[in-house]
Amino acid sequence: ASPGRGPTIAASLEAEGLPALADWVDRGGTLITLGESSWILFGGVEPFSAIRAYRQVLDELPAYRAEAVRERGLAGLQVDEERLRAGAAGAIARPEPIPESGDSAAVDATQDEWSRRFSPDGVLLRADLDASHWLAAGAGRRVPVMVRTDLALMARQPVETVGRFAPAESLRLSGLLWPEGRERWESTAYLCRERIGGGQVIAFLGNPIYRAYFHGTGRLLDNAIVLGPGMGTATQSGY
Repeated sequence: ASPGRGPTIAASLEAEGLPALADWVDRGGTLITLGESSWILFGGVEPFSAIRAYRQVLDELPAYRAEAVRERGLAGLQVDEERLRAGAAGAIARPEPIPESGDSAAVDATQDEWSRRFSPDGVLLRADLDASHWLAAGAGRRVPVMVRTDLALMARQPVETVGRFAPAESLRLSGLLWPEGRERWESTAYLCRERIGGGQVIAFLGNPIYRAYFHGTGRLLDNAIVLGPGMGTATQSGY
């Protein structure tokens, strides 16, 4: 869905479409959403996913931010296997946590409405990947991402955040990104995967194959389409 169309699509599917999609996923389907079509996951009266839009969790932002900081810390752990086997001290080196640049307190709706005026509009941002996840196979540890939306995705357990935008100081790669945009989009989710019943939803912020320019995010989409039904679901074969 193009910028601004997500809530409209969610509303148009509300009566019959969203329950049908939710049932299909629960029975083993893999639903992949690109851009603002992710609104169908959380924009209905009864959301069927734990993924949320930033504007929906303003009161819970501290908890989401804290989980992002913990995830970055886990990704940077270094283990000296010989020292660990010997029971020696210092076998695990923990990196210093990277603080959030913005205020970690809750944000009110008026503040967020103002911040959305400074949304990325064709800006290249850095997304850090969980290289151990099958969705990131072959894509490395970070990719450039085209962002043109006022939607920011928020996710925490049990949702798996496979791609997360970088902290503010290293977020922008190219294009105009206002300070308000840096603070709002830093450490938010780019690529999420959530198991629902026997199936799953995979959500991308933006179009990963925009004009076929971005081979890194294109690989992520390939993985979602080709590997997803076999790697992330519990579909019954029926024979």
